[in-house]
Amino acid sequence: MHPWSHHWMHPYPREHWRHFHFRGHRSSRLVWFLIGAASASFYFKAHERHAWKAHRCLSDRLPPPAAPAESGAAAQGKDTVVVQGNGWSWGSHSGCRSVRHPVPEPEQQAQPAPVPHIPPPPMPSDRWEEDHLRVHALGKQAGNTISELSEATLDSVLSTVQSLKAKLAETRAQHERQVAAEEALKSEQFKLFEEWQKEQEEKKKAGASKPRHLV
Repeated sequence: MHPWSHHWMHPYPREHWRHFHFRGHRSSRLVWFLIGAASASFYFKAHERHAWKAHRCLSDRLPPPAAPAESGAAAQGKDTVVVQGNGWSWGSHSGCRSVRHPVPEPEQQAQPAPVPHIPPPPMPSDRWEEDHLRVHALGKQAGNTISELSEATLDSVLSTVQSLKAKLAETRAQHERQVAAEEALKSEQFKLFEEWQKEQEEKKKAGASKPRHLV
């Protein structure tokens, strides 16, 4: 006889079997619900813990603020600075690991070459003032020189002038005498020429007046 046929008699009443089936199904659902709730709670707790560690490690990994630029000699003597920071990794126990962050040196700004100082061209007024000062200085120097001359110096100068004047007068008189002598010589030579010319004319006249003798 088939166990599920109507003629087979169940050891328990039909209502008792239904109550037992419903109760077992209900308990299994409750067990699975508790297992799922515990798994979800564990997953969210682990996720929050890892997120908190990642945030902490990220804040530790941020580089420090840049220091002010140093002088050229100090900057040349230093290489790239290495800062010890903390990173994070899923495989580490603490959640973070040591990371080296190279900090670049601050760029040195190229200093412009110093511009040579070119003085402005002098204005005409400045040149006029310079000339005026120079002339004034020369006049003052000349006045000082003249004031330093003594009477002896002035006497020597006057005597020199007088001697030059006398020499000039003598030279002029000598020149006049020489001119007078040359004129006298010329007049005498002219007289001699006139006399010789007269003699020649008289000879011609005398030769013309004599008769010619025929041979």
